[in-house]
This record gives sequence, C-alpha cells and structure tokens, in this order.
Amino acid sequence: MENRLENDQKISLLYSWWVIIPMIFIFFPIAPFLIYRRYSLGKKTLSSSTASEVVGWILVLVGCTGVLAESSRKSLDSAGMTAAIIFLAGGIALIIWSIKLKKQSLKYKTYENLIVDQNVSSISNIASAVSLDYDEVKKDLQTMINKNHFTDAYINESSGEILLPKPITNLTNLQSSSEKISIVCKSCGANNTVIAGRFSECEYCGSPLN
Repeated sequence: MENRLENDQKISLLYSWWVIIPMIFIFFPIAPFLIYRRYSLGKKTLSSSTASEVVGWILVLVGCTGVLAESSRKSLDSAGMTAAIIFLAGGIALIIWSIKLKKQSLKYKTYENLIVDQNVSSISNIASAVSLDYDEVKKDLQTMINKNHFTDAYINESSGEILLPKPITNLTNLQSSSEKISIVCKSCGANNTVIAGRFSECEYCGSPLN
C-alpha cells in the first residue's frame, strides 16, 4: 500500500465547486473548462464524479424548464430559447462525461487492486484479468503513472511489466518500536509495562509516563 499516492494535488479556489457552480449560470462557456481542469488534477478528483453528474442533472432541469417556458410563450424569444438549449445540451454532455469518468475510475481501482494488493506486475496478466487489450492497459497504466496513482512506478518495456519501488524495512527500528520496557509511575509508584518510544499513561492512576 506504500506505493499508492497519499495526497492529491491541492485544488485551487478557481477550480472549486464554489466557483464552478456560480460560473455555470454567470458565464456558462467557461464552466466546462473549469470542471475538466478540476478532474485533471489528481486521482481523488478523478474518482469523485458524483458532483459533476449532479450538476449535469441541474443543468438539464434548468434547460428543460427554459425550453418549456419559452415554448409556451406567444412570442418566441430566440435568445432565451438558445440559452435554454445550451443549458440542456451542456447538462446532457456533463452527465455522459461523468458516467464515462466513473467507469474509468472503477477500471483504475481494479488496476490498483491487481498491482498493489495482489502484486501482479505483468501487463499481459493484468490485461487478461480485466479482459482488455494489452496496448489499452499499457496506455491506462502510463496515464495513472503520469497522474501519480503509483509513486515512482515505471513501465519496463523489455519485460512488459509495471514496476513499483520495493519498500525498505528497517528491522532495527521495527524491533525497537515494539520493545517493551518497565516504567515506575512518579505519581503513584506503580510499575507499568509500556512500549518504548510511545506515549503511555499509568494504568492505575492515569498519569502520563515519561
């Protein structure tokens, strides 16, 4: 699990939903770009496509309401109808894109499970496990590497494998971190057995042990 990216790239205020949602109604043409940029920043934003799908349905609702309202008017307002159609089309496109993004996220999670949890490094074996073409899987894995889904990973072209750095275990530190020692509580004088290097409290009086 050490090879998974722990922290995604921090999202700036410009690409937050607090900016994107008002921009949809204030200046719609720039909203799709902001949404795309938000989901291109890291794996966490890539996998959380629910919000964009909700926004898509809101746009569809606004668009449908606008189309019905303009259609019921005696004199058609071409500008209003155009705006309503743009909202409707934009909402449908956003929903379709969100569904595609969700499928991609599930595929990436499957790759992570095979590579990190099951230690499968052969791209051919990964492709067989997910029933996809070798070149497609290789392209997906390279995209994941570029987006830091795997820390310091790379694809070995000659062996056809994705390789992750092996974690180095410091046995000395591991042993010392689990070493138990006896400490006398300064408050009540009771003997306590604790793990060295860890904060502990007296099991009798609750005072901190140094």
